[in-house]
Amino acid sequence: MLSVVPGNASIVNKVFANFLARQPHHRSDVYTPRDMSIQDRMTAALRKLAELTGNRDTLTQDPLCSLSFSSLSPEATRSQIELLRHYEKDAHLAFSPSYHDDRPMRR
Repeated sequence: MLSVVPGNASIVNKVFANFLARQPHHRSDVYTPRDMSIQDRMTAALRKLAELTGNRDTLTQDPLCSLSFSSLSPEATRSQIELLRHYEKDAHLAFSPSYHDDRPMRR
């Protein structure tokens, strides 16, 4: 899925958006196989990922965990975790346009 908003695009993106606008539309219906469980489908997806990346360790991952599909190096993963911890610090003090129960504030 690619979405380009022509009004907000740079010159290069605008040219690309115009190119995409000239292309014929095609359907991309997604179907769910009824004969396979989610775990079986995700296990097959992990096998495909292992085949594409050449990383056999992928086959031992939990197929129901989204992190199992990450191809980041351990160093990059650690760096991302450190950044998340840094950004979540004092997050409870940040402005929120809703109440604590996630209801929007009304006037």
